[in-house]
Amino acid sequence: MKRIWSVALALLLLCSCVGCDRTQVGNVPEGEESVQGSDTQAESVTEETVRTETVYRVLYEDVRFLSAQARESLRAPLTYLLSNRKVVIAEGGDILGYTSLYPDRPCIENGYQLGLFDINVDGVPELLVNLGGGSAGNAFYYVYDVQTGEQLGSLHGGHDRSWCVYFCTETGRYESVGQFEWRIGWMGKERYVHRADIGERMSGDGELLYESEWMYAYYEIDAVNVDLTKEEIDAGISSAWDEAYTGVSFRVDGSHAYIDDYFDACDTFAQSYIRIPETALWLIDWDDVCDLKEDQSVRAEKMAEALLSSGQEFIAPKE
Repeated sequence: MKRIWSVALALLLLCSCVGCDRTQVGNVPEGEESVQGSDTQAESVTEETVRTETVYRVLYEDVRFLSAQARESLRAPLTYLLSNRKVVIAEGGDILGYTSLYPDRPCIENGYQLGLFDINVDGVPELLVNLGGGSAGNAFYYVYDVQTGEQLGSLHGGHDRSWCVYFCTETGRYESVGQFEWRIGWMGKERYVHRADIGERMSGDGELLYESEWMYAYYEIDAVNVDLTKEEIDAGISSAWDEAYTGVSFRVDGSHAYIDDYFDACDTFAQSYIRIPETALWLIDWDDVCDLKEDQSVRAEKMAEALLSSGQEFIAPKE
């Protein structure tokens, strides 16, 4: 169990009047009349009275992670799903289509990395299969329901730790938020903050993952030659340059935004969302746990063990 702390501070400033006459203050008992204006009941305040009282209010949220027993209950369905994967149907060097090792069972795409992440924070993590990106830092995941094997949709992201569960102090809810950066060409970069959740299809036919863009920034990086310092010249450095940023643009909630709106959204995120680092997406390569030539059922057992023993935590459902 982990405890999230936040502190609220309130300052109370109490001041009295200065240099004025004050009559008796208080409730007059029923049946009696107040006497005003007498010398015995009036007092003169000649000194300023200022008292500052600091009040601290400490709030916390108990974060309970999935128990070892609940994690272990995922092993059988996870292994069953991992033991079936798509394979290529080819003829004469041409790809004709795809099938699976067991066509009558749910299967996963043949990605090179896998991870578990509880997108809708219901205590049952989904399986993420990374289909690959590259040096640009991008990743693309197919997402599966571990219990049924149903493909729920796809998810964008970066690599390890790019998706994580956050606690929103405004709503008291947990949310799945992804932060990742992609390189565009040689000198361009995009920075994303996305939200994701899983809900029922309008048709009532199962569940569907949906992802939304919260914040986006794009900028291009150029290089400018700068003058060398004496120290750099003495050190034998022949040239120096500094970065310059051009082509900047911003979006908030998927729409074009001015820079102030973008920074307002960043401030809201920083002030109202607490990252639960133990829940961050942990990706595992197939090559790190087994050999490609091993039987898929053996590979599935090894990968399931690696995923369930990685140290990544999942939020337990509230009782």
